[in-house]
Amino acid sequence: MAPKKAAPKPAAKKAAAAKAAPKVAVKVSPKVSKAAPKPAAKKAAAAKAAPKVAVKASPKVSKAAPKPAAKKAAAKVPAAPAPAPVPPSTSAAASKSVPDKLIKKGKGVVDPYFAKASTCRVVEDDGLVWQCTLNQTNVGDNNNKFYVIQLLQDEVSPMFYLFTRWGRVGVPGQQATEPRPNLMAGKMAFRSKFRSKTCNEFATPNFVKVAGKYQLMDIDYGADDDDDEAEAEAAGGDGQAKKKPKTEAAAPPKSKLPKEVQELIHMISSQSAMSNTLRELEIDTKRMPLGKISKEQIKKAYGALQKIEAELKKKNPNVEAATSEFYTLIPHDFGFRRPPLINTVVMMKDKIQMLDALSQLEVSSSLLSREPASAENPLDKTYDALDCELQPLARTDAEFQLVEEYARNTAGATHNSYSLYVETVFKVNRKGESQRYESHSKSIGNKQILWHGSRTTNYVGILSQGLRIAPKEAPCTGYMFGKGIYLADTCTKSANYCCTSRTNNNGLMLLCEAALGKQKEYLNSCYMEKAQPGFDSTKGLGRMHPDPKKSTVVDGVLWPKGPMVNDAATNLCLLYPEYIVYDVAQVRMRYLIKMRFDYKR
Repeated sequence: MAPKKAAPKPAAKKAAAAKAAPKVAVKVSPKVSKAAPKPAAKKAAAAKAAPKVAVKASPKVSKAAPKPAAKKAAAKVPAAPAPAPVPPSTSAAASKSVPDKLIKKGKGVVDPYFAKASTCRVVEDDGLVWQCTLNQTNVGDNNNKFYVIQLLQDEVSPMFYLFTRWGRVGVPGQQATEPRPNLMAGKMAFRSKFRSKTCNEFATPNFVKVAGKYQLMDIDYGADDDDDEAEAEAAGGDGQAKKKPKTEAAAPPKSKLPKEVQELIHMISSQSAMSNTLRELEIDTKRMPLGKISKEQIKKAYGALQKIEAELKKKNPNVEAATSEFYTLIPHDFGFRRPPLINTVVMMKDKIQMLDALSQLEVSSSLLSREPASAENPLDKTYDALDCELQPLARTDAEFQLVEEYARNTAGATHNSYSLYVETVFKVNRKGESQRYESHSKSIGNKQILWHGSRTTNYVGILSQGLRIAPKEAPCTGYMFGKGIYLADTCTKSANYCCTSRTNNNGLMLLCEAALGKQKEYLNSCYMEKAQPGFDSTKGLGRMHPDPKKSTVVDGVLWPKGPMVNDAATNLCLLYPEYIVYDVAQVRMRYLIKMRFDYKR
């Protein structure tokens, strides 16, 4: 960064004149929102709609994964100049459009649009962090707005500022800075502003949302956003110039992990991948910025969806209030479009999947925020935190070839928009999972190896905590056979849940060993909280499935890897079979597969 030039003498007169001026609201240009890229989710959805997939078995050299579009866009835009210092008695607006990162000092995060963010910190006093983010969405009035309040302390002068920023979600909005001579005056101004916007007192244990007022967001900012650079260096990156850390610490040691594991850890834990996931979900917590939404707030959002579910069952449903509540709890960037009503089962399923993804990101944020030991490689730190052994297999290994054959043979006939190439196979051993599975499955039997697909950014949570069942707060809609762990014997059926695209064509899949026991078979959907009495699992029958005559048994476990055949029955609602277990102890992860999705032109 270039050194700041001394202000010319005429500026001193302007600063003196500004002392007498009241608080000034400065509008930040909203042009940034126009440049926002269209969500990649639409591309992924379009890809899913296309019919069938073949799996490539040829051991050709895998192509390098394309760089995220977000980084390409960033490279085209020249860096914004450093903002000029704000005189202590004036209001200010940030000169930059989108902040590079959140500036975290202590437990607080200084709003990146505050011009003196680099030399101020959020006040921490009386056991409180004096900052808050408020949100309010009213679908009927086309309101979708935020309000940020922060009490900031200058680190180079004895000055405090009440900083506020407000506007429509997704744009910088307007801001105002009110200097305060001391901490007490700053606290009084903060409490008054909070009271006027929420009709609640600041820091009361039970916040009550008041109609027409803002909702307090429950945000966990977690760790700073420096991990990507450290990880790239640790993985042997391209050597391009990177920002120096705040302290001249020694470079991290080389990773002790195999190269394949290093690449995997970087893939599942990169901050850029998580940001891309949020953009696909039409949430941009980095730009707003709204930090990381907490587990408790996600639970409340599930509750709002339950209200919508109840309304949709009525003859004349009214979902406006519950939709507004959901968008208030989970801020969406709709630009200047009216927030759409969540008034169909399909839309509600999409929002359930969104909350599932946010729940996994919350787990990732918590795990990745742990401080590394001294002289520890960041990738090794993340790997150790997973508590899950990952062993890459050679392409010549018999297990690798068995996995590859299973993937190749079970490509669904209707999934033809891409072909799959098995790049890497890892043996998985999550701490304690095998012991739990063995003790629980001894009396069940009927063990099979089945597929499971999920977003790449979900795998920090999956590998560290195992596959989980949807929480009780989640609506019943969207789960054909109830809340459970869903598995498949058709590779591409699970691959469609990896949420890949033409510009992000690497995905991760699991092969799990499941103790299915006695299965209750269904021709059509049937919601249930647990397996039917006398049964251990549920199977939704499909019109196309692997040929059972060509299955293989390895160490007492069935691999249904036969080529796909059509079922003679014509009254089946599913194209491909689904297997559902309702107890996490009936499943253990055996293999993690890095797949390349080669989309057809």
